[in-house]
Amino acid sequence: MASTTLLRDYERKQNAVHYFKENDVPKRLEELLNKILEDEPEDIFGYMAEHFSQLAKLAVINNIKAEEVYDNKGNLTVQVSICCKINGIEKVIASSCVYVSGGSSNHERRHHNGKKSSTKTSSHNNHQIIECKRDIQRELAFINTIVAESLLEKNPINQPEIDQILREVKCVATTKDEEQIAAAATTAAETAVTMEDASAPGRSQSERKRSANKMGPGGHSTMDRYQSSDKLLHSPTMAVIDYNNHIFATSIAIAQSAGIASRQPTYAHIDQLMHGKARENYVMPIPLSIVLTRVKSGGKIKFIKDVMIFPSIDIPYVDGLRNVVEVYQQLGRLSIKTPLNKHITDMGSYAPVMDKFEQIHDMLRDACTHAHLEFGKDIFMGIKCASEEIYDTEKSRYEKQQNIFKSSKEMIDMYADLLEKYPAFMMIIDALHPDDDNWAEVHSRLSHRCYIVGDRLYSHDIDINEKLMKKSITTAAIVRLSKSMLVSDVIQAANVYTSQDQHLVISNSYAPEDCNFVVDLAVGVGARFLQLGGPGRSEWTCKYNRLADIWSNLHNNNKLSPIPMHTVPREVQDEQDQLLESNQAIVSANDANLQEKE
Repeated sequence: MASTTLLRDYERKQNAVHYFKENDVPKRLEELLNKILEDEPEDIFGYMAEHFSQLAKLAVINNIKAEEVYDNKGNLTVQVSICCKINGIEKVIASSCVYVSGGSSNHERRHHNGKKSSTKTSSHNNHQIIECKRDIQRELAFINTIVAESLLEKNPINQPEIDQILREVKCVATTKDEEQIAAAATTAAETAVTMEDASAPGRSQSERKRSANKMGPGGHSTMDRYQSSDKLLHSPTMAVIDYNNHIFATSIAIAQSAGIASRQPTYAHIDQLMHGKARENYVMPIPLSIVLTRVKSGGKIKFIKDVMIFPSIDIPYVDGLRNVVEVYQQLGRLSIKTPLNKHITDMGSYAPVMDKFEQIHDMLRDACTHAHLEFGKDIFMGIKCASEEIYDTEKSRYEKQQNIFKSSKEMIDMYADLLEKYPAFMMIIDALHPDDDNWAEVHSRLSHRCYIVGDRLYSHDIDINEKLMKKSITTAAIVRLSKSMLVSDVIQAANVYTSQDQHLVISNSYAPEDCNFVVDLAVGVGARFLQLGGPGRSEWTCKYNRLADIWSNLHNNNKLSPIPMHTVPREVQDEQDQLLESNQAIVSANDANLQEKE
């Protein structure tokens, strides 16, 4: 008995020696003890924990969890949480919610016909509630099973690889849903035909033949197929889920978890993804705040959709942030004396009655005056045009104001006049319809005076956008964080746009209260501007706070670079240089002629 115990102890010791040597434990312990003696840390065990954490295995995705939560409007939605195995322990380290553009319910527009269900009757409302709950259960199952299994044991740092897996998973799931709907439609139509035949057993052979001749593809009558399709579109089990929302939220959560797992800020991780390694210094994006929005019946002027303000780069960054917030607050205080609806939109902006551009300019000027700021020096303005909404394709003209139509060239003339009259006016987004052929003229005439920004002009096809940018029709491009673009797509677009000498504007179409990812993204990719909603709602205010927090962190660690001055586009500069050289040549020739005459 004693010999057996001794033998077992000997085997355990041998296994321990082999295990420790295999994992290089004696050498690592010796190195640590020497460091402790050299550094004499105050918190010796904390020092040891920090040392060993750097030797630990890389974090891997251990699980992905989805659960029901409420969005900022009280609608049910889905939150995606990433669980990683760090230091051998499973931890939930990041989460992101599924949100739809504009903050509306994800389930109000669920059906693949793209239309909201009617809510005229209470019975239909109850049906819609049941439908939404069933959809959410399908979404939870999709994330908790298919997505979770696909990403198991993946390193969250490998964002491009994970995003590609998410795209493939989405395609498979969407195809499966469509096949199930088609199969159900066929079954329902066949059932309808069978019931019709059973209800009329006395029909003659000629009647049955005429009925058969009316059958469409698959042996179903046209009427039966229409009726069956209509029923299926409103069936709670026959809806195609928009999986883009879910892989989008998962992609964001993965990027956030990678930053935490690699023990660096999210913006540094994004920077590393974009440039291969983190930069030593960062440039903060200029906040582009939407403070005014034109709503329906919002006045005579129709070509303006949003009005934005941004601070001067000649003052400290945090002072610029403070100035933007102060001007916004002054707009609210002045609403009693001006025709400014104090209702705040989902974008955190006010919704005034807009009759004239001069009226909008004066609102902002007065707000700056009350904030003890100079409009055109401390604060500048920009507009996003409603060029698509006001463009009449038959007339090829824009409805600038109610029943007042302008051609493309007249619109460009109007922009030029406004820029000449109002020096604080420094940005135009979507000046013309995306299909308008006069963008080159917009660029040549206006780009030396303001930022010419493309938003709707550019599609989600990065290759097409690159070809457009080579034509030099804008000076800046908006990359919108939305469900149609995953994190790696945004980074790829940012690389392409900056390589084409385009200023980068990062924006997003939603504002979840718990997600400041868009701020870290803008800093990480080196965006010139970050477009945000007005600081009148908590989901937007937290993003301004995040900007200030990142600035403070970079400032304290001497990692800030100054924001570069606005540069004249290269093509415009070349034209100006050629014109200057031409003028100088003319002057020299005139001087030579005068000397000869003398």
